[in-house]
Amino acid sequence: MTKSTKKIGVVIPTYERPKNRQSENDFVIEAVQSVLDQTIQVNDIVIAIDGKSTYLKNKLSALFPHEPIKVLESNKKVGGSQTRNLAFDNLDPADEFVAFLDDDDKWLPEKIKYQLVACEKEKDTNFFIFTNVIYDECGGDKIRPINQIASNENAANFIFKRDGYITTSSLLIPCETFAALRFTDGLKKHQDWDLILRASLIKHTRMVQISMPLVWYRMQYPGRKNSVSSVVDWHFSRNWMRQFKKLVDRDVIESFDKNQVLPGFIDDHKMNKLEKFTSYLSISRDFKFGVFNSYLRKNVFPIFISRFQRRKING
Repeated sequence: MTKSTKKIGVVIPTYERPKNRQSENDFVIEAVQSVLDQTIQVNDIVIAIDGKSTYLKNKLSALFPHEPIKVLESNKKVGGSQTRNLAFDNLDPADEFVAFLDDDDKWLPEKIKYQLVACEKEKDTNFFIFTNVIYDECGGDKIRPINQIASNENAANFIFKRDGYITTSSLLIPCETFAALRFTDGLKKHQDWDLILRASLIKHTRMVQISMPLVWYRMQYPGRKNSVSSVVDWHFSRNWMRQFKKLVDRDVIESFDKNQVLPGFIDDHKMNKLEKFTSYLSISRDFKFGVFNSYLRKNVFPIFISRFQRRKING
């Protein structure tokens, strides 16, 4: 391991899983070990527990007694965004960069090395660096994104129009830049996208991509369905994206709605017919030509009508 001339702090949020998912509490140990196994030594690691956990505190202290690791608790449950911010606030003030790692992911050994090499090419601190990621999918590992970000391309275009995956666990950000952004407290979903879009669209932060898979993203485990990214709330998702409406192309909104709004809307059985129809009209306004949009007419409207007819028959 080589000692870096740059001081890097690492933020790992975690929480104690219930007894029926006890084995998942060991994920954070694997995450920490992947940081310690870096070819470039980091300055410090802050693990922030969302809520309280004597179990995790004791286990981490016992396994890593001599490492530069600090374990904190938020005491009450505050969510991933606020937990990450808490950890960042407790990093060594001398840290120049912060790197984020979710507790169920792992870094490959040379992640920090390649990111620091990329940092040397930047002239100021208004940038962040992300890497490609190995996704642990049921059909086998897949590397994402498959696309390279274009020069001066914004994050919304890259992520939503060109399948440009950027995950929190791949980010390295100058501390000065992150301090002006921070994660938005209280977000139930889209925590990483929210940070990235605000950085790109509002702060005009440069995005630097390392086209090597340097993060392993865990997907195959029972508790995955409980993760923030798996939560389905189409109302929340649509309202969240609308804050960026004036900053992005209409194609971005359409693409987001197709993947993050319409599936939840179609499966939402809590609305009555009038609420469903009114919501459909509202969503259609996000699309070019509204209700006459070819995608909506072909892929959504027939399902919408068949559900109404089924309700009528069953009713």
